[in-house]
Amino acid sequence: MHKKNSYKSSKKSAFSLVELSIVLIIIGLLVGGVTGGASLIKSAELRGVSTEATAWKVGVAAFVAQFDANPGDYNGGVIAGGALAPSAVTGVAVIRPGQITGGTGFNPDQDGLIEYEQGESYGALYDLRNVGASEFTPPAMATTASGITLNAANVIAQSGNPTGRLPASKFKGSGWVFDAVAPGTGAATTGGFNMSGNYIVLTGNMPAFAPTATQTPLRGPAANTQSAVGIMDPFDARSIDVKTDDGIPGTGGVIAVPKTLPAANTCVTAAGNAGAYSAPATKNRDCAIAFSVDAS
Repeated sequence: MHKKNSYKSSKKSAFSLVELSIVLIIIGLLVGGVTGGASLIKSAELRGVSTEATAWKVGVAAFVAQFDANPGDYNGGVIAGGALAPSAVTGVAVIRPGQITGGTGFNPDQDGLIEYEQGESYGALYDLRNVGASEFTPPAMATTASGITLNAANVIAQSGNPTGRLPASKFKGSGWVFDAVAPGTGAATTGGFNMSGNYIVLTGNMPAFAPTATQTPLRGPAANTQSAVGIMDPFDARSIDVKTDDGIPGTGGVIAVPKTLPAANTCVTAAGNAGAYSAPATKNRDCAIAFSVDAS
């Protein structure tokens, strides 16, 4: 009796072209989903900045409609002979820090400008909170005659810094501050940019400095000496400017603040109104953004 040898035949299995195609499609979808998701998150962040800026502008307009003066700049009394003594500031809108003792540290002169160095910027946050136009409650603090002395540890209120002096933005690491540029002085004080009026500024954590009449978030004694700090790259800044204004960094209602610390500015190609946003490849977060809050 012949015994048949039984051999188990083994076949090497391989992916067919169809199976490989399906795998490649799945990988492509996964990669696209990750990059697309990141893009959507970034777009949402930038839209959030525009939405926040609009909310500040609406809040200022609501305050002006009620008190016929800008928040922070409102004196609550009568300006006699073009000047207002600090003791006349009684806080009709809200008792601001320092006003209980006669207004020390605040000099709201009701000149139409929310001037940072006079403490009006910080007072504006109290005024807007008082009329329900903002949910941010500034912590009580003493101020000097020149305004709020800030340092890098106490500027922006965030999860790790609940006592921050300025409201945080949803754009990571940034916050909001009011400042103004008097008409006709913009080119001389803002590095050549033709700014005029009141602005809400998206800035990074500003370094330690005592504000004076010549150094504020938007103004400096020389080009690029403002105290605002860049927080986003030129591509993101331009995206906001294009969608909400004219796409030009030095004109319109959205201005790229020509300042960054401590390095040289790479937000724009040149100072002044002739400048453009730097190329998309420039990823340095050198752009602080100022949004006009005046009625257009």
